[in-house]
Amino acid sequence: LLTANGQGLDHELIHQWFGDLVTAESWANLTLNEAFGSYGEYLWLEEEYGKDQAAYWWQEELADYFDEAVTKREPIIRYRHLDKEEMFDSHTYAKGALVVHMLRDYVGDEAFFEAVSQYLKQNEFKSAEIHTLRLAFEKVTGEDLNWFFDQWFLFAGHPELTVTKEYKDGVLTLDITQEQDPKYSPIYRLPLHVSIWVNGIEQIYPITITQDEQQFNFPLKNEPDLVIFDSHIQLLAQVNLEKSDKEWLFQVKYVNDYLSRLAAVSALHEHISKDEVNQGVFALLSDKFWATRMMALRAYTDFQGENKDKIIEKLKKMALEDKNSSVRASAVDVLSSLGSFRPLLEKTLQDSSYFVISNSLYAYAALEGISEEEVLGQMKKFEHMDERHVVYTLADAYSSFLTPDKYAWFEKKLSKKSGDELAYLLNQFGVYIQKQDEPTKQKAMKFLANLAKYNNNYEIRENTYQTILIMGEIEGREAVLESIRENEKDRRVRDFHLLLNY
Repeated sequence: LLTANGQGLDHELIHQWFGDLVTAESWANLTLNEAFGSYGEYLWLEEEYGKDQAAYWWQEELADYFDEAVTKREPIIRYRHLDKEEMFDSHTYAKGALVVHMLRDYVGDEAFFEAVSQYLKQNEFKSAEIHTLRLAFEKVTGEDLNWFFDQWFLFAGHPELTVTKEYKDGVLTLDITQEQDPKYSPIYRLPLHVSIWVNGIEQIYPITITQDEQQFNFPLKNEPDLVIFDSHIQLLAQVNLEKSDKEWLFQVKYVNDYLSRLAAVSALHEHISKDEVNQGVFALLSDKFWATRMMALRAYTDFQGENKDKIIEKLKKMALEDKNSSVRASAVDVLSSLGSFRPLLEKTLQDSSYFVISNSLYAYAALEGISEEEVLGQMKKFEHMDERHVVYTLADAYSSFLTPDKYAWFEKKLSKKSGDELAYLLNQFGVYIQKQDEPTKQKAMKFLANLAKYNNNYEIRENTYQTILIMGEIEGREAVLESIRENEKDRRVRDFHLLLNY
């Protein structure tokens, strides 16, 4: 069912199946649609580009959820919400997709896809709720899965684990503590795998955590080279497991998946000048997976260790020749922290990627001994472009240098943007316009007033009103602001007006 005519997975089709074929019976169950729709992207990436690309997506979803969890922790099936709009968040989408991935890892691919197929077929053109999905999985697996669905779908939060290890008298001991507050989150049942490397050979052990404090013992003939907790890298949890530089370096050299190498290089970043660490990370600059190369080259930001010239030459080659534009753009960034490479930048400014051009412009503006006139002359060559990375870069430069003749350029670009791109550009325009002359401010105020009254995005109307407010004393400003307030019908924006004018 998850393969379209043998041509590979189609994530848009998967989203449609879960949004249209089976409908959530209430807003509380929205994640039934959106989590599977989001996870369809993982399946498509895994099928089309491989496990590393899918893992890169997984890491981004995990980061999105953890960012939101700093200020908000809710069950992903939420029967108590004041407004349906509350449901459209990183809990419903990102956490939901990550939970679906854990369910797949636990039951295995055969059972997972069979259960999903039965769920869709049996509930075709009907509504469903979370226990409809649970029953489909229980029918296929023959297992009571209330524990999984309760802790992951119906409770808020996530596991926060501290793992300590000790090798003594031929036994490796892992002590695991669940640190999350039990007032708000459960003590989780966590089936996972532990990978233990001894003398360069890996052994994988399944374990299941069921208590707030638990110990696992592994008889070993020799002290392990490395221990990887949750070797499937599927657990939605914050895990604290300390490792030595030697262990992290072993992980860089011998564990081939992207996320393991990402964790290792991140941990070794501060020790990149050590020769052995440098050699391990340098080898990753030639890795087959683009994100591994990008992660490795970023470790050389501000590098001052031995073999700096060799590293610079490698990064120059990557900036010009790497097949992936994100890698080329990152190489330009890192090189700008290592020296002044004007001839290189004059080449990368001709790159086919807007992202590379944008980073090259930033690096060009930071060159040693470069004049403001030279920077603005280079920027002017790209004013015809509407791509957001380039536009943001030029807007940053023009607002920083307070270039007096760029009002028309700003207005033209603002007229073409919407949503988040317009909001970002408005902030830069607000900085730029504050230092311009009175006639320019008058033109800007007229243009902004039109946005503040008639743009269909309420947040843009808020931002535009605020931009006019911070422009300073301008003739007629109070009348314009009053006109905007009188025209506004949305209570959220009117409350925002009151707050700013308080």
